[in-house]
Amino acid sequence: MLKLLNVFIYTSSVMLFLTALAKLISSFGDVAILQEVDSVLLVSYRTEFIVVAVIEFIVVLCCFISMSSCFKLVLIAWLATCFIVYRLGLLWVGSESYCPCLGNLTDTIGISTKFADIAMKVLLFYLFVGSYTLLTCLWLDKRSQVK
Repeated sequence: MLKLLNVFIYTSSVMLFLTALAKLISSFGDVAILQEVDSVLLVSYRTEFIVVAVIEFIVVLCCFISMSSCFKLVLIAWLATCFIVYRLGLLWVGSESYCPCLGNLTDTIGISTKFADIAMKVLLFYLFVGSYTLLTCLWLDKRSQVK
């Protein structure tokens, strides 16, 4: 299980690093959406991208420095939960647009917004289910050792 745990933490970290980089690069652009206010967080998308990118970079950094695997999983689970709450917020306010998770980088690299949205949902599913599943396995393993 240790190998699976390490692979999950590594792959999650790489994906979070790439999405954070995409947000940061997009935040320095001059497209109109960056000036718009997000309907959930009530800040400009530029500000949102920068803040979320910094948070993602911090989680990635914590995953690459020597801390307990459990702590790394908790950070990934927390971040995934925040992203799910944000997406639920989009539904709550009736937003029909896609989550601009990658900023305008989708236009730059030539992928559709719909494809990027689906890819981010798959990544979110991976982070959420993977982290909580592995945390549950660690908890059950620890629990069986105590008995």
